[in-house]
Amino acid sequence: MKTHYIHLDDPALGQCELHDATTSDFIEPLFECAEGSASLVASRNVVSINDDLHELPKFLLLGERGGGVPIRLGIYAGLDAGAFDTVIAASRLLLELELSPSLARDYAVFAAPVVNLLGFGPDRVPLANFYRRYAQALDGESADEDVRYFQNDFAKWRHDGLIYVRSTGLNTGFAATTRSRILADEVIAPVLRSLSGIVPIAREPVRVLPSASEARWADRRAGRLLPVPGSHPWPFEIELFVPAGIPCEDRIRALFLSVVSILRGYRQFIAHGGEL
Repeated sequence: MKTHYIHLDDPALGQCELHDATTSDFIEPLFECAEGSASLVASRNVVSINDDLHELPKFLLLGERGGGVPIRLGIYAGLDAGAFDTVIAASRLLLELELSPSLARDYAVFAAPVVNLLGFGPDRVPLANFYRRYAQALDGESADEDVRYFQNDFAKWRHDGLIYVRSTGLNTGFAATTRSRILADEVIAPVLRSLSGIVPIAREPVRVLPSASEARWADRRAGRLLPVPGSHPWPFEIELFVPAGIPCEDRIRALFLSVVSILRGYRQFIAHGGEL
């Protein structure tokens, strides 16, 4: 089997403002890898947005089997317009997990490396547009097919956890948000401390958001990519924000390492009987 890599020393990654690049430049190696893989499944989903057709790539990575039912984890990148660093990080993550299934032991990873499809087109439409369209669909208005796809995906797979990979260009240090204090203290904070030699860490590295059902409903009504708040059990949420102002390859490496470390840390956490 031929395994494809996205090399971090590629000069094209120097500044992440890849005006001549498209997301397919970084997604296609995943489709090639999936052709001969027993653990990586790739799908091309054609969706209509404002009557224009777009391809929404989706991947399923089955990690090494341990004991019990796999943890269904959704990973979402390519949210912020033009944030190729997140797309590359998610693509590299999937390639590495395919090469070393033990890194994803006990996980079934459902990954969408490019959520905000319009954010990587000629107009670089901001994430706020996706949020607005997602919120409108909840109010019963006609929904674009990309929005319906994600809503149906949540209903179908009933994820155990959700990780969002963000690069807004605003953060001065690596940071994360979650709705669980114990998850923040036991899993996320140690991961961020381990990154201090690679990227600057925010003064308040982990913010704990309100976990009440009303807060989840409010976030979903604002258009955040979330399942129905009444879902039980509610999946854990982790949103990772990479800092601006550092080399693109460092941002990619930090995102990649943080997700891999979270996979390991959460698996160990629940193995010791932790309750979120």
